[in-house]
Amino acid sequence: MLRLQKRKAERKRKRRADAIQPIDEREPAAPRSLARSTRVVAEPLRPLGQLARPAGSKEIRLTPQQCGDSPVWRWSDGRLTFFNLNPDSRHVLAEEEVQSLEVEEIPAALLSRQRDPMLPPRAFSGAVYRSDGHIVPEFLEQDALTQHRWNKRINVPVLDRARIEEADSIRDTCVYLGRWSHRFGPFLLESLARAWYLLKADLSISLVFHSWADRLIVPPFALAILRALDVQPSRIRVVATCDVRVSRLILPSSQFWPGLRASPGMCTVFDHVRERMLQIRPHKGRTPEKVYLSRRAFEAELAILKPDAVIRNEEEAETFFRGQGYEILQPELMDFEDQVAIIANATHVAGPSGFALYMMLFNANPRARLIELMTKPAVNQLLISSIRGYEAFHISSLVEDGVPGPMLLDMDAVERAVREIG
Repeated sequence: MLRLQKRKAERKRKRRADAIQPIDEREPAAPRSLARSTRVVAEPLRPLGQLARPAGSKEIRLTPQQCGDSPVWRWSDGRLTFFNLNPDSRHVLAEEEVQSLEVEEIPAALLSRQRDPMLPPRAFSGAVYRSDGHIVPEFLEQDALTQHRWNKRINVPVLDRARIEEADSIRDTCVYLGRWSHRFGPFLLESLARAWYLLKADLSISLVFHSWADRLIVPPFALAILRALDVQPSRIRVVATCDVRVSRLILPSSQFWPGLRASPGMCTVFDHVRERMLQIRPHKGRTPEKVYLSRRAFEAELAILKPDAVIRNEEEAETFFRGQGYEILQPELMDFEDQVAIIANATHVAGPSGFALYMMLFNANPRARLIELMTKPAVNQLLISSIRGYEAFHISSLVEDGVPGPMLLDMDAVERAVREIG
């Protein structure tokens, strides 16, 4: 009887091991190309085989790997690895779509204003319309996928003729590049999502963005990137509070929809900017291979703007990573060109969730490793990891102590995971 029970237990264990085999061991990965985009959908983690999948999507299975005494300590699909997940955490589904580097030319186009007093609070607009007043479909699609957000974008499918006639006019050819932001993270993901076109565009052509303000605000990091792209700020026009008609609009395909999907074509502009900066940057010696991007220099500002985003024990994390051979950097205190050079040459980059880790867009080394101390669902970071192809480790690091105010890192989980990563 005991022998029979052992055989049954062995067969059950074998079936379970087969069931949780990583997906990339069952079928070869599709070749990476500019015609593929990755869509990330976050849902509650459920047992394998019960994962909900939108129609037409391809699943990235996060397979449980037995580690120590916790069956959900480590989950992986072979490339993205998650540590310290709980049953209510999120899994990832990736949808592959055709997202090539394409351009549409629209005669007599109209850009609707971004700030519209007719919209409800926390809503904004801003889309591209054809000469007949019909919206370009991609804008309507993005609106439909983002209605659950705190700040939602709302655009009408068709503009009435009176509104078209009353719009301001630009009697010139312009390239539409998306939404301008003077904030670091949104600038990288939104303002540069169509910038691949600039690598072949006429250097005198006008550029147009949607914006929150009628006045263009160009922070130092944006100026450095524009310089690497041979773009003078004087070429840029923004659409904020008034509709604008454009005689001829060039519309490059977007390679990144924040929180939704990304295409490897997004990397094109970051590769170009990186190489230009490395060429013109004075020789400053060897850069560190392992870096930890600290947020402590930003702590005082965060304490005022967003107190619950402060990490109260980050100094402890810095001490640990320093002991693992990492150099501690505070990006806010560095020249942007130096940040790019360091990240571009790094083999290991670590840090808490946030805009600083978006700098991995400048790292084209497939053997590089990212270690993210996850303090929030970092969907954009997963998208960046997907299109860059480096090995990414995401450690759920937030202590849920129920105490309002600054965050607390679970250093036991961080230290255990980093030592396993090596």
